[in-house]
Amino acid sequence: MPGLTFDQDGTTIWASSFDRSARLSKIDWKSGQNTERALPSLGDDAVAYIAQHPHDLSQVAIATFARSVFLSRDGGVTWKQIADHGRTL
Repeated sequence: MPGLTFDQDGTTIWASSFDRSARLSKIDWKSGQNTERALPSLGDDAVAYIAQHPHDLSQVAIATFARSVFLSRDGGVTWKQIADHGRTL
């Protein structure tokens, strides 16, 4: 599993995986309920890092192995790319 982080509220885990395409899930660690989140098209790239804003839990950032960075302000429903292969957009 490339990326893994606890949600700031302590109830869920954000986890990324790669099986022919990148995936991002939000998993409730008590119930085991897995909610898959949509990702932008990453091709052969995958999510390496996941971070959540410490005060605004709806803001999540992901960084890929190819150094592209995406920001979501709605809990991972939609994404805006803010860096492409290490270059700020």
